Amino acid sequence: MAGIMYSDYYLPEDTAPTKEFVDEKIASVFVKQYKLEYIYLEKKKNPVEIFQGLLNGFFDKSGIKPEEISHIIYTSSQNLMIDRNCIPFLLQGLYKMNQATVVLFRQGCNTVLQAMEFANALVETGKASNVIILSLSYGTPREQRFLRTSVIGDGAGIMVVGKQGYRTKILDFISISDGRTCLNVYEKKEYKVDSLDIIRDGSDLILKLLKNNNVDIKDIRMVIPQNLNFLGFFAYARILGIDLSKIYSKNISKGGHMIDVDTVRNYTDYEKETASTRENGKFLLFGTGTLGELNTTHDALLLQ
Repeated sequence: MAGIMYSDYYLPEDTAPTKEFVDEKIASVFVKQYKLEYIYLEKKKNPVEIFQGLLNGFFDKSGIKPEEISHIIYTSSQNLMIDRNCIPFLLQGLYKMNQATVVLFRQGCNTVLQAMEFANALVETGKASNVIILSLSYGTPREQRFLRTSVIGDGAGIMVVGKQGYRTKILDFISISDGRTCLNVYEKKEYKVDSLDIIRDGSDLILKLLKNNNVDIKDIRMVIPQNLNFLGFFAYARILGIDLSKIYSKNISKGGHMIDVDTVRNYTDYEKETASTRENGKFLLFGTGTLGELNTTHDALLLQ
């Protein structure tokens, strides 16, 4: 069985109030309603320097050698190049991960979750040994940071999936995509993206995963989502029939939505906070990703 061997994340030193990125007409209401205080902004380091810090920490602490890495999954297509260099290929060369294959993933905010699913499948079938997943939210233009329901902040993450020495087991996972909206656009039909429908679809997927594994939602210690807003968390809690305290929300007001880095950050913090008390406890990672606001994919992973 595969599992998460290592995870860590990077946050910039500089921050900015969320209200600076929201239309001044709604800024005060937005901050109060969504409880987003500030976002992180990277002003000093480039992506390679950021990932070097994360990779140095991993190799120093894990004891795994660069030649023991079989795959590098890079999830940040919007930050793929620096000068003329492709970032994951450059990192492979810098760290002499000569046995590794570089894989590029793109599925918006849930790309890390999909990378975990593929990494798990590769390790379980013996086609991979240690899979590094690298995620980055960086350099989004100021005018594009406001997302109506959140504000994009900067950060980076690393997660390593393998078969030996893991801290958290990957028990099962499930995902589903919805191309109905995209089809309506293609066929020139009117369409409307309903946030509540998206939340219902995501909740149904979570419950299906639990049913497949004969697990009751009441036995799940925590649902770990992305950092979007409290209103969305409240809706998920109501539909799933759980208390709001069972949805991990400690980071939601501190840093904004860091695309799929949210998954790495929230998992890492939860794992550290509960390391001494959660023996055999099951929990969920969940997220939704969109491309062009039309193509939605939900992912859920059951962990222990």
